[in-house]
Amino acid sequence: MPLVSQWLAAVSRWLAARPHRVTIVNVAMLSLLLGFVDSVAVFQAVGAGAVALAAVGFLRRAGRRTFDRRRDRSLYALVLTWVPGLLATALALVGVAAAQPSRAAVHVPAVLLFAIELAMLVTASADLGAPDRPAVGAAD
Repeated sequence: MPLVSQWLAAVSRWLAARPHRVTIVNVAMLSLLLGFVDSVAVFQAVGAGAVALAAVGFLRRAGRRTFDRRRDRSLYALVLTWVPGLLATALALVGVAAAQPSRAAVHVPAVLLFAIELAMLVTASADLGAPDRPAVGAAD
């Protein structure tokens, strides 16, 4: 029993180290559950809702990051702020739209695409909410 408690303690520490990790675990469980549902309508409704919630969080944080950094509005900074989340949103929605439980050859990749891109969207949003780090080699 001590081995199990040590493992659970290690997993708890890992999840607590970055708060968005719990959300990613929830995304994985939701994706697994939706993968087993034999209804396109349920998968699309729940999947699109999950993507919409994550996208709203991303848009809020990306907008705040863009307008709070008035001096750093280079094209490079804007691309790094906006493209990862927008691309993850688009690809997650492609996964939702492509899901067809009656065709396993299409359904499994669609569910995987949905899960991976929704996790990427959550990660992109969490990274935007993190405090700025100084550049490598920057003088104090």
